[in-house]
Amino acid sequence: MWVTRVQLYDVFVELWLGVNRRRLQDSNLSQDDRRIFNDLLGAGFVSMGTGYAMRLALAIFERQNGNPIVQYTHLNDHDTWKAEFFGIDPNVRLLQESCPLTRAGNRFRFLHRSMLEYFFSRVVYNPVRTDDGSTTETETPSSTTHELDPSNPLFRRNWPIEPSIIQFLCDRVKLDSTFNQKLLSAANLPKTDTAVTTTTAAFNAITILVKAGIRFNGADLQGIKVPGADLSYGQFDSTQLQGADLMGVDLSRS
Repeated sequence: MWVTRVQLYDVFVELWLGVNRRRLQDSNLSQDDRRIFNDLLGAGFVSMGTGYAMRLALAIFERQNGNPIVQYTHLNDHDTWKAEFFGIDPNVRLLQESCPLTRAGNRFRFLHRSMLEYFFSRVVYNPVRTDDGSTTETETPSSTTHELDPSNPLFRRNWPIEPSIIQFLCDRVKLDSTFNQKLLSAANLPKTDTAVTTTTAAFNAITILVKAGIRFNGADLQGIKVPGADLSYGQFDSTQLQGADLMGVDLSRS
């Protein structure tokens, strides 16, 4: 059975957080830390740790344009966004110490840049893995429909400049037909909504789908707007593209 890169990372993260859950269970914690740890256990320690890492990855891309190193000193940064992840609050500290992060003095970062990209891709994909190993989705409008939530990072900027993130999302497409349908819906949004954000989402969505090997042979893509997209090696035989904005699109070997 072929195992994708994203599945390997899923397993690694679950094992990492599971080991740290057991470490804390066996540790001589203070009374306050034990109470907070028990609260985290009740909420699902693995899913809470995953959520922390996803939020941190999103903040790093939004606040630092993907610069992987976060510098934090409580005196200077206690009232900034960084305190949510590295402040002195015991809940924050327990999660930070349990996630796949490294620290050198006041500098924090994920174990490897690919780990940062993995967690960011999970923000786009938006799953929550429970401690029993099952997978659910966060309660957003996109969880009950085949549409991405407008707050999804795919609406904010073009992501093909981050090929590792795109590859993680391509793996998700191959594993999850619902995610596939959400991206297809996003690719068609500019047909009825000409906002810049929907065009951006369409650009990202069709890029991911093409890179994932999804075939568009005979598909109705009339009126889509994806100027500048890289659709090289895509499969578009007999695709309906009347009225589409394909200015600057790379269709080489398609």
